[in-house]
Amino acid sequence: MIIREYTENDIEQLVGLWVKVFGDEESFVQRFFQLLPEIGTCVMGEEDGKIVAMTSVLTGLELIEKKRQRKVGYLYAVAVDDSCRGKGYGIEISKAAYTKAVELGALIVTTMPSSDSLYEFYGKALGMTTGLYRKKYTVIAEETENVEPISFEKYKEEREKLLQGKPHLKLTDGTAELLEVLCKTYGGELYETDYGICTAQVEENTCIIYDIISKNPEKTAAAVAFTLGLEKAEYYVPSQESEKFIMVNPEANLPADMVYGVAFE
Repeated sequence: MIIREYTENDIEQLVGLWVKVFGDEESFVQRFFQLLPEIGTCVMGEEDGKIVAMTSVLTGLELIEKKRQRKVGYLYAVAVDDSCRGKGYGIEISKAAYTKAVELGALIVTTMPSSDSLYEFYGKALGMTTGLYRKKYTVIAEETENVEPISFEKYKEEREKLLQGKPHLKLTDGTAELLEVLCKTYGGELYETDYGICTAQVEENTCIIYDIISKNPEKTAAAVAFTLGLEKAEYYVPSQESEKFIMVNPEANLPADMVYGVAFE
């Protein structure tokens, strides 16, 4: 397999591979590649002229702390074509993406594995360790507060206000827009409520919330689910006693109180 950085001419094949492996909406993947030059890049692998592996490297993130700011690289959508499974291409493309993230200035490299087996995979392949943990909560939909959809620009602005003084990941315009596109593709929006802000996606009859900054997360989640006409909402809180959440390079030394996707006043 020949590994290199993608070009515009590769996008059609990359979109096809992504959709084939993950089953995501093609409209979302197309928009992702439109935003990609601003928020990162893609590392891909070719075999006999065909793209058979890929990993995106998102670099439109910064960890904001009181005395320093560190660029973050996020490894996203590691995909290998079915015809090439078992050849070690997943490890090769992940290592190449990790190296690219560092080359692009990332001092912290992260990824969010989707299964327990992948935590072991990234630990062995890249030497990454679990950096954060989270706990899932489920609430019944209820009209508990006012809910309004907002633009990604306003979401980014309000997010920074609410997280002022706390170690957190700061979004760029590009990464905030990607968040909006993702939510809208899957039936949701970015929302502002009486108590805070949150993202929302729809999965069957459930409101899935990955980012919530609220004085009362339970009421915010319930209200957003009600607004979307759903039965319930799922959201997460930081917790050392529950499921693994984020993997990082060992030298990252994440602040224990940092906000990564979940936060509360």
